[in-house]
Amino acid sequence: MILVGGFNTALDKLAETDAVEAGAVLRLRSVRTLPGGKGLHVALACATLGVPATLVGLIDDSSRALFETTLSRAGATFVGVKADESIRICYALRDPEGRTTELLEPGPSLTPATAASLLNAFRRESVSAAVVVLSGSLPPGLPADTYATLIAEVGSDRVLLDSSGAALEAGMAAAPMLVKPNRQEAEQIVGFGIASLDDAARAASAIGSRGPRCVVVSLGAEGAVVWMSDKILHVRAPRANARNTVGAGDCLLAGFAIGLSLGWPIEQCGRYAVACGTAKVAHPETGMLVSAEVEDLVRAVSVTALAT
Repeated sequence: MILVGGFNTALDKLAETDAVEAGAVLRLRSVRTLPGGKGLHVALACATLGVPATLVGLIDDSSRALFETTLSRAGATFVGVKADESIRICYALRDPEGRTTELLEPGPSLTPATAASLLNAFRRESVSAAVVVLSGSLPPGLPADTYATLIAEVGSDRVLLDSSGAALEAGMAAAPMLVKPNRQEAEQIVGFGIASLDDAARAASAIGSRGPRCVVVSLGAEGAVVWMSDKILHVRAPRANARNTVGAGDCLLAGFAIGLSLGWPIEQCGRYAVACGTAKVAHPETGMLVSAEVEDLVRAVSVTALAT
């Protein structure tokens, strides 16, 4: 079983608009509401691809049935801890040029009692997990070192981390098995721009020196650079017709979690993971993919060794 700590769950509002312009009135069309949050996307992708997954996260009474039903249909389990306020709403606005603009709320503020209940639920579920994924932002009320603490408690050799800012910085120092920053997050960590594969490799190496044993820098349509102490790989799939890129990195991470849970070598994990991320962007739903399309894409993914 893959356990996902996606504590800051959300309702995803997907909509189309003619333009996204500061100071303007935006009229939305084709509005859809889906269960969301990075952790939800990871757990849903794992289950869709045939690997049992459990998501631990916040929930409110009005959203609980939506999360439980969506995950259950895919074969995943939801352990929802009741929040003190409504869970957050995240908006993904798509314009006619295919660009997606995201507006993300911070999430509900947690009382000490609710924070303790959430973390204790995660600890209970971690006992039976082969791989643990810590994914997304932390809701207000959880300290920045929350992920670092959990990595130390559950065992760093089975933890994959995908976050940003202070939570990512603290978590890296706890030496998780893998971290997955995107291009912008990696740039913030290392302090220089990533304009080429060489830049991405240099950034991944610098991040790896801070504790993680594997670093995956996701680069959108350019695939990903995968660093380990003895190799650096560029993994890339054929370019897809992007309909919605939101959640692609989460599906990529799910692919890595699946591969590691099955004991695959890192090259095979990377190939499968990039196929998952690419399969996702072809679909309008946030964070969703189709298993058959992943299997087709795996055969077309290239893996190239970069200079160390």
